[in-house]
Amino acid sequence: MTRSSYRVLFSHRPFRLVWSAGAAVYLATWLCNVAAAWWMAQLSRSPVLIALIQAAASLPFLLLSLPAGALADRVDRRRVMLAAQAGNVLVCAVVAVLGGVGALGPWGLIAATFALGALLALHGPAAQATVTDVVPPHQVPSAIALNSIAYNLARSAGPGLAGVLMTLTSVPMLFCLTGGLFAVSSWLIHRLPPAAAAPAARPAERLGPALVAGIRYACRTPVLRGTLLRAALFSLGASALWALLPAMARLEMGGSAGLFGLLMGCLGGGAVAAGCVLGRLHEALGDERLMQGGTAAFALATFVLGTLPGSALLYPALVVGGMGWMICNSLLIVRAQQDAPSWMRARSGGLLLVVLMGSMGLGSTGWGLMADLLGPPLTLVGAGIGLCGALMLQRRFPLPAGSEGDGTRVSV
Repeated sequence: MTRSSYRVLFSHRPFRLVWSAGAAVYLATWLCNVAAAWWMAQLSRSPVLIALIQAAASLPFLLLSLPAGALADRVDRRRVMLAAQAGNVLVCAVVAVLGGVGALGPWGLIAATFALGALLALHGPAAQATVTDVVPPHQVPSAIALNSIAYNLARSAGPGLAGVLMTLTSVPMLFCLTGGLFAVSSWLIHRLPPAAAAPAARPAERLGPALVAGIRYACRTPVLRGTLLRAALFSLGASALWALLPAMARLEMGGSAGLFGLLMGCLGGGAVAAGCVLGRLHEALGDERLMQGGTAAFALATFVLGTLPGSALLYPALVVGGMGWMICNSLLIVRAQQDAPSWMRARSGGLLLVVLMGSMGLGSTGWGLMADLLGPPLTLVGAGIGLCGALMLQRRFPLPAGSEGDGTRVSV
């Protein structure tokens, strides 16, 4: 992306509102996730319970993303996003109150994290489809990349900010502040013109047939099939680092919330850096080599975290890993969204979230159980090797080079 691309995109008022609302949601979500992970590391020394925070944040996408995508393709997407943010405000308020009086234990914290993940799963497909709907078709890749930069800016700033806030105040108070961010997002979404978030005009579908149509579309669309397969291969291995980073910071490195925030900030900073040069990298390397390079970068970060947790090499390795994470996720989102017709776009994005986040949740649970037996460092080494194996498998299933156009020729 270039500076002129930024200026053109931000000249569209609907895009500015959607992007700003998304940035607020992403920042609030990362504040909640980091606070919950560190809170669990203080409540329990069990790697399984610590990893279950990541699983609880991810598994709702496996259950809800496709229904949420079908819903967003049928009704006003703005209403879907507003409902999700109202729920987020309520959950944050409950956690702040229960945590403030000492009535929230490990399983209550997991339940609250699951609830926030479920609401984000409801919000995600509608928000992704709206981002691509409010800009001209030729600007869709740039809009998605810029939206990914917002996500990764939040990931970069969120952990460090969470570490500072947890040092200055309590974790329950941090949840109270994140509720305010979700409220700001609701206000921005409310200002969005209803027509900008409306699904394309097509005959009304019931929810059940709409779900079936989304699955059939994925089965009959080579580009989407290949994208979903690659997403699963990457996300299963990548989930280990996200699930076990709190345990490594707390148990293996003996660090504080500030150290955990710094480690997460390195990942986020790398992601932001990759977002700024993603367009040039894509022109130079193309989809396949870019995806392979991103996977290799994240495998390196995972391996270094498991073998050299106390080394100064860890920080640049995490920056490189953050770059790989950004590259892989942005590429997958573009492939899932760009070729889908407008009337299937939210379901296409929902299917990708099902695979990405479902694999993340299942993988986090599995890696947590393994860490309980082998310890987090050895588990991370195994995950790094597993990502290298996934890289070999990816070469047997290359990303399709063609495009499905606007998708209107695919029968569902």
